[in-house]
Amino acid sequence: MKTEDIPNMEQFLEIGFTFKGIPYEDNPDGKLYLLYDGNREKAESDILTLNKYMDIAQERCSSIGPNRIEPSKFSYARKTNELNNFIFFKVKPYTPTGKPSKYPLVLYFNQEMLPMGDANNDQVFGEIQYLKNSSIGAVKIIQWYKGSLKIITLAQKNNELVVSSIEASEKGERIRLYKQ
Repeated sequence: MKTEDIPNMEQFLEIGFTFKGIPYEDNPDGKLYLLYDGNREKAESDILTLNKYMDIAQERCSSIGPNRIEPSKFSYARKTNELNNFIFFKVKPYTPTGKPSKYPLVLYFNQEMLPMGDANNDQVFGEIQYLKNSSIGAVKIIQWYKGSLKIITLAQKNNELVVSSIEASEKGERIRLYKQ
């Protein structure tokens, strides 16, 4: 496994992740940084806080399923060529114009998945975008439950993370179910 110190991330030490000696995999869209012991605790804690927002989303929209993020289903290593079966992060310290990025780190979370078409393949996965000050700035939670896809979006409002929208996807078309 290759490791590296992540260049240009020393300015974002407040995020709470370690950026030295990080294992990674090369990917056509950029490096996928793997979570090892030093970064797992923070990542797991942040991912699990999303369950409370899923509960809030369910209060706002009764079609949100009861399945939640389960740490027992976390995987930290790729098991197939797919990107949807393990937890990793990407960094983007600068915008294409060279300015510091609003979201310098994005954490992608996934749970072990059963084969597609399996009736028990209820899943929760998504991404957490971190602000420079270490707070969570935006989140996309994708929930599969009994063949139904819901997208729960969280955003910062008045320095607080809130459920900003809920959408369903049916036959490739998005339907807004809730908007703050």
